[in-house]
Amino acid sequence: MRIPLYICLPLAISLFGGLLWFGAHDTDFTTEPSDAEITSQLSEWKAKHPTLPPRQFTTAVAPRIENSQKPAPTKEYPTIPDGELTISPGLDHYSELNDLPTESYQKLAIELETKAKLQHSLLAWERSIDHCDNDHPTKAHKAITQLRQALPIWNTDSEQSFPLAIHIHTPEAHLEAIEKLREPVTQTLLDSSSYIIRPELEISSAEHRPGFPAPPIRIWLSSTGPETKQTPQLTFRFKPEDDVFSLEEQLYLAIYRSISGQFLQISNIQPPAPLSTQDSAKSALGTYLTRRHWKMLSDSLFVENEPPPPAVIIIEEESDQE
Repeated sequence: MRIPLYICLPLAISLFGGLLWFGAHDTDFTTEPSDAEITSQLSEWKAKHPTLPPRQFTTAVAPRIENSQKPAPTKEYPTIPDGELTISPGLDHYSELNDLPTESYQKLAIELETKAKLQHSLLAWERSIDHCDNDHPTKAHKAITQLRQALPIWNTDSEQSFPLAIHIHTPEAHLEAIEKLREPVTQTLLDSSSYIIRPELEISSAEHRPGFPAPPIRIWLSSTGPETKQTPQLTFRFKPEDDVFSLEEQLYLAIYRSISGQFLQISNIQPPAPLSTQDSAKSALGTYLTRRHWKMLSDSLFVENEPPPPAVIIIEEESDQE
């Protein structure tokens, strides 16, 4: 049964008023309590609420986590002996060692450099490139660049250098620009090969026929003479407004790739590493291509021209009896 509101409200007010009157009708709210009363009431309150003992704090110690992963053991690579350091080394020095990783040659190169054997150190760095499977020899690239600057050229006898023709067949639109690059390209190849080759640029042009696309630039290398051998041909189209790389850099890149293609047919040496977009083809000709690469490139293009047979002279003797 539901109690009506007119009964519920008076009962609630009466209950609240009765409790208030019963608890406070004898209390004086206007006169301030004396000090004695305050002290007495405080003592009673303290007696009912004793002081809690002081809390003791302990420093939490984090549980020690045992590292389940053990550090990877340092891999040991075979050590290559220095060899005889008092003799003048050849371009194939240290290449007689087989089945050794790149790290072994690099370790040997660093040790030789500390002993001031820079020529031997340079050869060890080069073996880490042309004798081992090294896809991107950045560390060797930097070391070879520094050592090449501190050492003289390898071939000081120009008569012993290999004449190498660099063929550049270009549209007439780029002929003038490529002619201006004749001297810098020649000098770059001389320095890159340490004067092992004697580059001869042979530049020819092709006419742009109306109604047909412009012909590409074609590049290949060959020996000289009546009978020649040549490297694979490389072609590219150069548009100054579209190309990120300069014409000179693209010429070096085409030369490098043509040489790399030739080494796919040469045994007993690692082909030059492929270049990434961050690599400079001009620098790679002297670092990713070692001096041994240049020597074996020359050997692969060499054609031995047979000397003409000696002339046969027949002398007829006149008879005295006539």
